[in-house]
Amino acid sequence: MTETSRLDLLNDLLVWCREHGAEMPDQRFEVDAHGQCLVRNNRDFAAGDRALKLPRTCMFMQKHAAETPLVQAFHDAGGAFQTMHGMLAVGVLQEFPNPDSFWAPYWAVLPRSFDSVPLFLADDLFPFLTGTMTQAMAVARFKELTAELSLLQEKLDSGWTFSQADFFWAYTLCSSRAFAVPDGEGGTVPALVPLLDLYNHLPECNLSSFRPDPDGIVLETPEGLPADTELLVSYGAASDVHYFVNYGFVDHAMRAGQSRLVLQLNAEDPQAPVKRQLMNGTMVWEMMVTAADFDAINACLTIARWVTAVELRPQIESLTAQEEIAALRLLFAELGRSVAGFYQTFEQDVADLARPDGTWTFAEQMVRRATLSEKRVLLQARVFCARALEALDAPALDWQAPEPRWIDDGVVAAWVTTWRASLPFLKA
Repeated sequence: MTETSRLDLLNDLLVWCREHGAEMPDQRFEVDAHGQCLVRNNRDFAAGDRALKLPRTCMFMQKHAAETPLVQAFHDAGGAFQTMHGMLAVGVLQEFPNPDSFWAPYWAVLPRSFDSVPLFLADDLFPFLTGTMTQAMAVARFKELTAELSLLQEKLDSGWTFSQADFFWAYTLCSSRAFAVPDGEGGTVPALVPLLDLYNHLPECNLSSFRPDPDGIVLETPEGLPADTELLVSYGAASDVHYFVNYGFVDHAMRAGQSRLVLQLNAEDPQAPVKRQLMNGTMVWEMMVTAADFDAINACLTIARWVTAVELRPQIESLTAQEEIAALRLLFAELGRSVAGFYQTFEQDVADLARPDGTWTFAEQMVRRATLSEKRVLLQARVFCARALEALDAPALDWQAPEPRWIDDGVVAAWVTTWRASLPFLKA
């Protein structure tokens, strides 16, 4: 599909939405080199200007999916959808190929593939996610959807004519574009929302989070915006991993990093049975490490204290400096082990992303951003451990931090400050 034809389809969609009561004043669509759509304003917008009003009549809602033959047959056979967007996806599979569908102008602009979503990555790209939380989530999503598909096939038997690829595509379409919208009865339901899903995401968006309207949804400009500004919404506060697994993109700044850390009890530890009880009955504890979130680091450190403790004591106030050093050293070592388990080194990822624009496809860029985002938050946590050990006058670590520009030093400093304030023997 050429850029011109895609723009024509987008403009046709806008005309169709307006015919059914939508308002989207003084805005235009553009398509970038990767085929991604963006929306700009044609004039200055004042604070409080309405950017979009979309009635429910334009949306493909869960109730529409529930009325389709296959969903009804599935329910009649005793089936129940296990995934969040399973019903909506089955409804899309039936409506999408119908040329007489009410939503045909909307179907025409939707993507036919999701090359950058981990579920659909090319065989030569998926290995780059080795060792990452992203890989684990993508594998879990695959298993979840495979189980849902098996149940559909079992209950519908010969009535189910769609392939695994069809179902995975429809589900990804819904998981990447659906919004929770008012159902007209005081609640919300998942729905595919034309026009709203064409605005790109940025945490520091310039359009308000959409608010309920008696007939649909409304977007406004909280502050004035000059003409030719890209109009942006927030898809919600989430991690880069979440955005990549569900939407197939990672923000260029990679500011919402998240990864996982595994801490394991030593089975030979005499106190292992007691420690295992503290760790909810498991010998292996998997935890999240999140950028700018000291609580996540502190939770990891708490488990590290239990793992390394010679004498278990429930109160942090009774910790000694030597016990804290042991916990920090364990945490430091395991963070390094996590980073070492990735497909390539941090320095190689940085060098890859520094290559000229056009070197990588969109999917290749997103894979590299995703792995670098995870590594950066793990390395940032290692820097915290190193700084904390310095504060305890512990022997120097045989390690050199990566380039400072790849570590948010302000976040590390805030972590160290919060950590120091929690330990009585450091407060003085």
